[in-house]
Amino acid sequence: MIYLSSMASYFLGLDAGTSSCKAALVDACGNLIAEGTGAYRLPPHQSTTDQDPEALLAGIAQAGRDVLERAGISPADVAGLSLGAAMHSLLAVDARNQPLTGVMTWADNRAQLQADRLRGTAEGETLYRRTGCPIHPMYPLYKARWLRENHPEIVRRTARFVTLRDYALYRLCGVWVTDPSMASSTGWLNLHTLTWDAGSLAFSGIGTAQLPEIHPPDAVFPLRPSPLTKALGLLPGTPVAPGCSDGVNSNLGAGAVRPGQSVLMIGTSGALRLFSDQPRFHPAQGSWCYAVEAGRFLVGGAINNGGLALSVLRNLLTSFPGAPALSVEDLLRLAEQVPPGAEGLIALPFFNGERSPDWNAQVRGAFLGLTPAHRPAHLARAVLEGVAFRLRAVLEMLEETGLSLSEIRASGGFVRSRLWLSIVASALEHPLSLPASGETSSRGAAFWAMRAAGALSNFESLPERITIVETVPPQPAAQEAYRRLYPLAQSGYRALLPLYDALADLNSSPLER
Repeated sequence: MIYLSSMASYFLGLDAGTSSCKAALVDACGNLIAEGTGAYRLPPHQSTTDQDPEALLAGIAQAGRDVLERAGISPADVAGLSLGAAMHSLLAVDARNQPLTGVMTWADNRAQLQADRLRGTAEGETLYRRTGCPIHPMYPLYKARWLRENHPEIVRRTARFVTLRDYALYRLCGVWVTDPSMASSTGWLNLHTLTWDAGSLAFSGIGTAQLPEIHPPDAVFPLRPSPLTKALGLLPGTPVAPGCSDGVNSNLGAGAVRPGQSVLMIGTSGALRLFSDQPRFHPAQGSWCYAVEAGRFLVGGAINNGGLALSVLRNLLTSFPGAPALSVEDLLRLAEQVPPGAEGLIALPFFNGERSPDWNAQVRGAFLGLTPAHRPAHLARAVLEGVAFRLRAVLEMLEETGLSLSEIRASGGFVRSRLWLSIVASALEHPLSLPASGETSSRGAAFWAMRAAGALSNFESLPERITIVETVPPQPAAQEAYRRLYPLAQSGYRALLPLYDALADLNSSPLER
């Protein structure tokens, strides 16, 4: 184990998300010193599905430099680093460790056909009970099979199948390693043994030799001299802990580690999750369960359309010739002009399919109740409420696993919107606690670097280390409106189910059919 020296007393946490990388620097007591960010310079068509790994690495490096500059410290002051990332990505690399594909992100649904082969089968149910992963094309388990069936020439050249985080660790440290949480997010890890699962690997047609070695999240590997290390602004030899996925880190960074403490996140996507001391499964495969380490699991549900839904609406409203420019912030201000319930307008914000609790990648977005009286402000309000209703469905699903949520802490970009916080609290009929920093995933990553260095012995003290600056309560009038609207939104979704597959088929490419 590496211990702090008197010269190095800060810890850096990085969170490589879908659209950017966030960074947090904490001191030896876990206090937040500074935050930074790094943008991904990607073409528009690569924003959420198939991304250039070099552009992502550049964004990670930029985030590290940014936070160090903001804090005004030197590289020698950094005692450790940990890198978290979005889950469910897949990257194929060859024997020279060069990428053969782009980074296939969680939003990539091309493996729908491959996932459908297990849906409703006994094999699919036992696979869920071993891996904790519901049947859905986002998992690398199915993406690798899709690659094998559609691009066998790539698979023949593939030496390893890895996540973006695994690839970044290789570029930083020169080792192919992963941790249980990132391994869980692939669909290839057996929750009960914390080893690669032979059955799921056989379905994908790959072997354990093509996957990284699984190490504890607080294992330590030194930074090697490389252009990426230099771009990051750190010294070779700086200890690096693999850490965990963004979901795990978000709960740690919010201090939600005790039974019943949960985190609700809305960024590009959205999620509601909490820790459990044992694997938990939903009777209808509604929830997922990922390993963290022995005796700690993350249980939750995720939705595809969080902030993404507002971005889609903004693009729709600004795509017409002569249309005024609108930002997401403009839409939030417009939504404030409309009362709860959007005057009878309901949004089903399934613009990029959906995950929890129904795991239906074929669903499509819709507005129900649209009349000539409705304006863009109504559309914006309905989208915010539609996202909140999806999280309400996730909350109900988690309660069906036997979990009870005593506290919900909020994280992600939506915490900057007082309106959206109030809408979600009212839809869930539960107050939302706000940590001092809404970007909890990067701070949680820094906690793994602290634990690896011996500066943090356990996570049970985190609730006291994280300051809750405010609690946003449900609004009675909005609660009453949502009690009437939420069942209608659920009924609308179910009524449209027969149409989704046909609509998706009309919009699919021949390769995807």
